[in-house]
Amino acid sequence: MTGPMDDTTDSAPIVSVIIPVFNGEDHVADTLQSVLSQSFQAYEVIIVDDGSTDETANIIAAYAREVNSIHQRRIRYFYQKNAGSSAARNRGIKEAKGEWLAFLDADDLWLPDTLKKLTDFMCRHADVYLVFGDSGSFDIDGASFASAFKKFGTPHATDQGILKNAFCQLLERNFILTGTALLRKEVFEKTYPFDPRFRYGEDYDLWTRISLFYSIGCINDIVMHRRMHRHNLSRNNEVCFYFSRVFSLLKTRREYGNLISMKNIRIHKNILKILWRILYFYYIKKDFSGIPEKIRLIYFLACNYFLAGRKPHGISMLSCKSEKEFIRS
Repeated sequence: MTGPMDDTTDSAPIVSVIIPVFNGEDHVADTLQSVLSQSFQAYEVIIVDDGSTDETANIIAAYAREVNSIHQRRIRYFYQKNAGSSAARNRGIKEAKGEWLAFLDADDLWLPDTLKKLTDFMCRHADVYLVFGDSGSFDIDGASFASAFKKFGTPHATDQGILKNAFCQLLERNFILTGTALLRKEVFEKTYPFDPRFRYGEDYDLWTRISLFYSIGCINDIVMHRRMHRHNLSRNNEVCFYFSRVFSLLKTRREYGNLISMKNIRIHKNILKILWRILYFYYIKKDFSGIPEKIRLIYFLACNYFLAGRKPHGISMLSCKSEKEFIRS
């Protein structure tokens, strides 16, 4: 299937919900049902199948036939060759008809009032271009865990829920999970969508870029339940996210160095913190294999960063070859 499952038309939706999926037969039906159960109804669902080889397409087709018979073209399905979640989300952005965009991974769940709470906030704050909420999590046995805000702390915001110095807060950690966010499509007038070169942390890369230009809002309510399983619990994934954060910040500095300098923001300490966390990770894991290569990579990152800090627009912080080799590895 290469296009929408239903060619009928309906009034333009306000929100486009974009779901990238790859071999999601185990959970995509639950994810879809959580979207279709929203109290806010002015939305469309864009599912981008990133080259699935299981029963994903058939499961989605069954939902689309039933739902689209009542709500014309509520679900639209697109298939592409496997290119990664960033490319899939970008395809969804390209196809979106809504003014606002929301994203949900094909194994996570929304609460019934998720879209209502996020859109209500956007309606109250015309100057906010991205809003996000808290998230809970559960495992394969159904056990629930503390929310992200309770576990890691709530981002600092005004009484109206507007983040204070959003970019600086994001330098410390990524507190915006993709499935908790709603953004205005207009943000892509000043920056670009998800960077397809990243396999990890592509959302963090986008949020930091958006925070340089636009105000970000936060609501304290849980709006998503994240399914925890072996693919997102790996300790190896953790260090990959750290490396991706380093590359993201280096790339952002290279691309928006003038703007960052104008805001008098220095990110040296944050880069060093992440590099120390990477070293600590290898220490506690007792993983001493390939230590010379790892130290060389970290040294390469640090040296290039500080050279660029003195001449932010004079040199490239990373060669394209080195960047691609890590990000796509």
